Amino acid sequence: MLSGLIGDRVDNFGVGGYGSDQALLRYQEHCRHGIETTLLMHLTENILRNVNQYRDLLYRGKACGFKPRFIVRADGRLQLVPLPDIGSEHFGHFAADPQKWLKHEVFLPDAAFGLFAVVFLTQNLFRTFSHFHMGANFRGEPWHKSFDRADHPSQALKVTAGILEEFHRVATARGQQPLILIRPTMGDFEYR
Repeated sequence: MLSGLIGDRVDNFGVGGYGSDQALLRYQEHCRHGIETTLLMHLTENILRNVNQYRDLLYRGKACGFKPRFIVRADGRLQLVPLPDIGSEHFGHFAADPQKWLKHEVFLPDAAFGLFAVVFLTQNLFRTFSHFHMGANFRGEPWHKSFDRADHPSQALKVTAGILEEFHRVATARGQQPLILIRPTMGDFEYR
């Protein structure tokens, strides 16, 4: 469709469900030199995906899968945390204790932003209502909104900004005109 609108070839390397981090890695690996313009689209909700290593911890019951992610080093540069190496023979151990295997996962169970085990309703009532999902609903904002804060403990904004800056740096070094499109989700429009 875009190709017809602009009258030129368009290579689409987009993958549904990818975070901006995975899109950057795919771009670095597959995009040809000699391309004039390149575009990276950041979906606002991807700020969550960019600090996630195991998809099922963020989207319960969806297709599970491990992914690499970036962290921001002390010097402010991005560092790639590779895809976790958890073979099928270790998956039972992983499921029992994901903290042992995922050192850079923001949504670990029973952690600040993860789901938590149900023990007693009274013990978990406060945690239930203070969880970022519930807090966002009470504030009338999208569930990813609090991660946009510069002081958020996950460093999601810093990581995401680093990913977009790295895309710009790599594209420019390749002689390409980088375009970054930030696309809101429907939730960004539905809340007040």
